[in-house]
Amino acid sequence: MQKLAEINWSDFLKGEGQADLIPSGGFSPRSYGLNLTKERGKLYFIEPETDIGGVTLTGNVIAMAYDRTLSGNDGYALDDAGNLYTIASNGTFALRQTMAGNTFARGNSDLLQLRVSGISNNASLCSTFATSETTIRMYGGANLDEGSETAGQAEWWTGLNSGVRHPLEIVEDRMFCGDFNLVHAWDSISTTGSFVTLPPDVNITSLRKHPDGRTLLAFCGLSQNFGHTRGVGGRVYYIDPSIKDWTREVELEAQVEGTRVVGGVIYVTYGNNLGYFDGNGIKFIKKLSIATTDTTTTNAVYSHQLAGMEDTLLVASDYEALAYGNLGAGNVFWRPYRSAGNRTITAMLYRGDNRMLYAYKTSAATEKLIQIDYDNIGVNGTFYTNHYFFDDFKNVKRIDYLHDLTNSAGTSRFQLEYRKHSGGGTEIIEDKTYTNESTNRTRIDCEIKTDVFQLYFVPTTDDIGITSLRIYGDAVKY
Repeated sequence: MQKLAEINWSDFLKGEGQADLIPSGGFSPRSYGLNLTKERGKLYFIEPETDIGGVTLTGNVIAMAYDRTLSGNDGYALDDAGNLYTIASNGTFALRQTMAGNTFARGNSDLLQLRVSGISNNASLCSTFATSETTIRMYGGANLDEGSETAGQAEWWTGLNSGVRHPLEIVEDRMFCGDFNLVHAWDSISTTGSFVTLPPDVNITSLRKHPDGRTLLAFCGLSQNFGHTRGVGGRVYYIDPSIKDWTREVELEAQVEGTRVVGGVIYVTYGNNLGYFDGNGIKFIKKLSIATTDTTTTNAVYSHQLAGMEDTLLVASDYEALAYGNLGAGNVFWRPYRSAGNRTITAMLYRGDNRMLYAYKTSAATEKLIQIDYDNIGVNGTFYTNHYFFDDFKNVKRIDYLHDLTNSAGTSRFQLEYRKHSGGGTEIIEDKTYTNESTNRTRIDCEIKTDVFQLYFVPTTDDIGITSLRIYGDAVKY
């Protein structure tokens, strides 16, 4: 009996392949719920999601921002009904403001904080800004109850152009707001409308601080109706706040929808693609899945659907979160989360300490804001190996998997299945239950005759860490 295939730490570090039948990576992209950063080189799965929204979440979360005051809150959330929430460090989720009379939409609205003086009784606190269709709202204090707004009844800044996006960004001591081809500014003392005026044929889709810390990048489309539906390209303008003007214009292959800087790299989404901006254009990385049947979403991935978890980029790909980072063998992809009911992820935020927040809408009346702590492990996920294409029919007779032993008492349970070909039926090799095993190797005897083989693994009751899966068998005449 010979070893037909093995998947181990070197494969885990390679990330997922390009497609299920293209084994360009270490495992199949059908795998999800993988926790590969808990201990790099070992396969773990994620813990159950924790719903921190509860009954107070009344709208679909479209934007989240972290708290810059360290005041006891970890972050803030905005929903499409115009509600603002605080997310406390102890997990408490509270509705703070209801902003009636304006339209808030995913992609068009934004949310962030700026440390200011003279806005509240405590000058060390930040003001929180949220943009709607035509206004900017501003609140002060850790619980969004101070400042020029009073219970959400008045707009701090009115008269923004309708029908366009209003992204926000901070460079040094100023907050900037995109408004068609205009960039407005606020320096904590006074506002400057039309701080910078861009050419009249562009509209701003995203603002992002350059990794140099001094330059504001204005990503633009070339039509008010948003070029990702028409393929008319885009531009990016380098803005120098010290001279109140733009200094460089770069033509882009496509209109950028969302941006995020992780590890000094400016990641962008355009159409249904993920790429990065290298200073001269867009470089393609991966095609994303975009919802086409969910009427609560639109066919684009925006800035609040990207996040940085320390040195790892996370981006929404319909109902899954895609991670892109270095596990030890260069940047690769894996899937650390899939939403319950396969609903589109509408926003995400890194909460710190390896905790991610994901927002999704489960139905017309149910909203979710959940947390996954990647310092913890669990049994929520599924792992598929690559397809193994044998030269001739093989008789797979034994499967060994090596694992760590986390279950010191009680029982653990897992399932192993195999697939003869992509899209074919599965057959359970073993539904294994064991009690406090003394070994870190589990052996499963089987009898499978096939020339195409894929192994499927799902833990069911215990958080097993896998180090190697080994497949043994012999050639057979068929």
